[in-house]
Amino acid sequence: MESMTLYLAGSKSRRSRRRPTWLCFPRLNNPTPRKVPLCPNPTNLEGPPPKPDYPVQSLPPGVREFALAVAEAHQVPKSYAGNLVLAAASIALTKRVVVDGGRGPTTSLNEWFLTVLESGSGKSSSLHLVYAPIYSFERALISQSQTPEGGTNDLGLVSSEPTPEALERRLRANEGRFAVANAEAADLFSILAGRYAQGGTANIGLFLKAYSGENHRSDRVLRGATYINEPRLTLSLALQPSAWEKVCQSGEFRERGLMARFLVDCPESLLGWRKADPSPVPRDLRDDWDNRMRCLLDINPPKEDGEPQPYRANLSPQAHTLLKEFKERSEVGLRPDGYWEECREFGARAAEHLLKLAGLLHCLERPRSPWEHPVSEQTLQAAIQLFGYYAQQIRVASGSVRQSRENLRLQYLVERIASKSEWRESFNLRQLWQLVK
Repeated sequence: MESMTLYLAGSKSRRSRRRPTWLCFPRLNNPTPRKVPLCPNPTNLEGPPPKPDYPVQSLPPGVREFALAVAEAHQVPKSYAGNLVLAAASIALTKRVVVDGGRGPTTSLNEWFLTVLESGSGKSSSLHLVYAPIYSFERALISQSQTPEGGTNDLGLVSSEPTPEALERRLRANEGRFAVANAEAADLFSILAGRYAQGGTANIGLFLKAYSGENHRSDRVLRGATYINEPRLTLSLALQPSAWEKVCQSGEFRERGLMARFLVDCPESLLGWRKADPSPVPRDLRDDWDNRMRCLLDINPPKEDGEPQPYRANLSPQAHTLLKEFKERSEVGLRPDGYWEECREFGARAAEHLLKLAGLLHCLERPRSPWEHPVSEQTLQAAIQLFGYYAQQIRVASGSVRQSRENLRLQYLVERIASKSEWRESFNLRQLWQLVK
């Protein structure tokens, strides 16, 4: 019988044959998945899953052109430039503006971005260009403060690789908001994995709390008691592929949900195809970006009992209807053999990620008093397109990590079997189990 090559519209792996694609979730009133429509450009299930194209058109006008200009000038993937502008907005807006999606708690705009790119890809230079307004604002903030002689100044918005103890001080000194931006974040993940911790156990509790805004209370013999109300942390990180593989091997990172909080991006490398004389970022685009970020950084909400009370940006009625449909379909994807089968922890936070992206896009589009305007249906639709990109990336990455772990287990079994010279002729399953149990 001749072998058959199977095709399925939008599928990403052999295991996804029975899964609906992102826009083909079965509705709640119809638990049976709909038939997948014919596709004029089928995906070969026998080949590697293709990576999606970054929907740069989802970024607001002005921001879109700036991101493309950064990608051109520094010869980096446009998705990396897009991640940087969204992360910069997140740094400025954390604990300043929240999105009210209707019923349930409001959504803070602190988001976590992680890009996997080779060394020499232009990550650092791109980051410094996009974050220039933030660094300028931070310098002015620190210069205006008065630090006792011989003391340390923990004011500021951004650090590169703080220890959990240093992050605690920074959050406490900056009204519970802070950010970590690092184009070579391997050392940061080593710190989180327990490089300086007793016993080498992962020390990620405060990082997890600072994503969700869970109040932080700690009592230490030497440092005393610490209380931080609703800490919020933004992360803008990049890793080399080898470091990414090591991070993925951490069972504790995975089991405690650290990686599920990231919007992961693994774009194709441009090394070997970069232009020798790219065009620099036009001055007018840089000025527009600086002015836009200055407006966001200058947002200063009222305080109550010394704590900032962020402004609320509500959804329009049409956007609320679209959000409800998104939640219903995403929830179905969490069922066994659903869309989120290989990354359930990430899928469980799908609506939260979506609202964060929608809020960032809305504020970038209307940097002056964004809370005075509702988040439109068009903005939420653009956020869905962006989230769809990250969802595809995380599914591809999750499948690759799972396959890598299986390969490591198989390699271990083969090595143990080869170590037994007497097994060259035969051995049984019980013997193998006793050897590797």
